[in-house]
Amino acid sequence: MQYAIIGCGTIGRAHARATSGDQRIQQHYFVDLDLGRAQALADEFGGLAVNHIDALPDNLDGASVTTAPGVHYAITRALLERSVAVFCEKPLAMVEAEAAELVWTARRRNIPLMVGFKMRYDPIFRRASEMIGRAGNLLAVSTTKVQPISGNAEKRQWLERVGAMYELSVHELDLVTAITGLQPQRVLHASLSFRKGWEREDGFCMTVDWGAGVVGSHVANFSEGIGFKFRDTVLTFIGDQGYVRVERPDRIVVHTDEVEVIEVNETVDAFKAELADFVSLVVDGHQPRLLSADGSEGFVTTSLVEAAFRAGGGGSHSGAKSRRSTTMEISGEALLTLDQFSTSNGAGK
Repeated sequence: MQYAIIGCGTIGRAHARATSGDQRIQQHYFVDLDLGRAQALADEFGGLAVNHIDALPDNLDGASVTTAPGVHYAITRALLERSVAVFCEKPLAMVEAEAAELVWTARRRNIPLMVGFKMRYDPIFRRASEMIGRAGNLLAVSTTKVQPISGNAEKRQWLERVGAMYELSVHELDLVTAITGLQPQRVLHASLSFRKGWEREDGFCMTVDWGAGVVGSHVANFSEGIGFKFRDTVLTFIGDQGYVRVERPDRIVVHTDEVEVIEVNETVDAFKAELADFVSLVVDGHQPRLLSADGSEGFVTTSLVEAAFRAGGGGSHSGAKSRRSTTMEISGEALLTLDQFSTSNGAGK
């Protein structure tokens, strides 16, 4: 297998480390506009460095897209047009129509497309999937996430254009589907914070109709006062028999007529696990264990985030340094569906 890693920053290095020992990959290519950064990974893991995807060979089989999120769509589209299998880090795209186009292209041309929702592979969330039934019939779900603003100046620059929903919470939103099997139907309410003067929100609270009578409350913010210690995420699933609370990275609390605290000490290299599934899909045709082979999770999360951005008045805030939080009445902002894009712009043709 001929494999490229496009974008040689922190996540690109994680992909290089995860795939470097896979004997099914005969040749690695490292791509970055900063050729020195690409060469550094080529020297560390073995491979060839180039500074543009046009320099990649015609016989390329697969690629990881680990660039800044704003160019995920363009790079993934170019690779799919070359019939190259793509593993794209989240988000797949930041516009619903673009995410839908990528999914329909992958389906129509039968090209593998996976999106990097690696938290599905974390043992604690897999264990939660096994235990959620103890809460009884599901009534509500909540997710909370807090992280520091980290990274170099380059990351901070694109972070302002990506925002908290894509950077912090698409994993948790995807986990609700992975654990419960439910799909988001409608954004009922969204409140967005622009206290840092970013182009996109720096924090949010949204209420989501997940179908089957289940309502979700989802909150995330960046915090200046904490360090990243992995203890950043809490998911709570409330049912008519109690609740199951998942505290990343290592604890699940089950509260029914009794309280049980379960320590989950197993660890897994989630990058390695998800990329091994991708390589197996491309080389052997084996379907991924926990992700789809057409990138559809990427469309669902983009549709949810963009519906929340519209419901919360995103894009309408004024003043680069203002702190604005827009609270709508129950908006009923329905998510767009893949079928709505099946014929528009030729996506499904």
